[in-house]
Amino acid sequence: MAGGLNYNQARTILKTTALEAEKVLENGGLLLSEYPPGIKEDTFSVVKSCRIQAAVSDGLILIQSKLNGGSKFTIESFAELPRPFAVIKPIEREKDLQEYEANMEIIENKEFGIAKMTGIKSDKIRISKIEVIAEKIEYDGFASLIENSIKKSSAEVAGDLFSKFE
Repeated sequence: MAGGLNYNQARTILKTTALEAEKVLENGGLLLSEYPPGIKEDTFSVVKSCRIQAAVSDGLILIQSKLNGGSKFTIESFAELPRPFAVIKPIEREKDLQEYEANMEIIENKEFGIAKMTGIKSDKIRISKIEVIAEKIEYDGFASLIENSIKKSSAEVAGDLFSKFE
């Protein structure tokens, strides 16, 4: 959250954000904030909170974005993590719409498209795999990719820990 967690008492976030937060909680989700109660969200705190979203995500899917859209802040933080990333391929008649320009840039240019969108250097991008999702069935493949990534990461962490005791 880009504001304090007492959003429903102190009106620290937009009404639409508060409604989304309630949905998250109703579905057993977790709300995180680095701000103490009573702190109101602003443009800076919203952008800053994107790095937390990236940090706690095992995978990321870009649904729809312009090149200068707000998604770039989350993708910028996520790109430096060795985790899987997916991008939705728009239907043919919508692929040239401005709302999908980031999607198409990444689909066509992979890491270089991410670099163009976010402004980070392509050699800093550590995403383990970039998948294109064009059909509903492909979400299952991406979910498996995330599961395998988690297992691999856990094994690497365990290996690092055990090697310190040898």
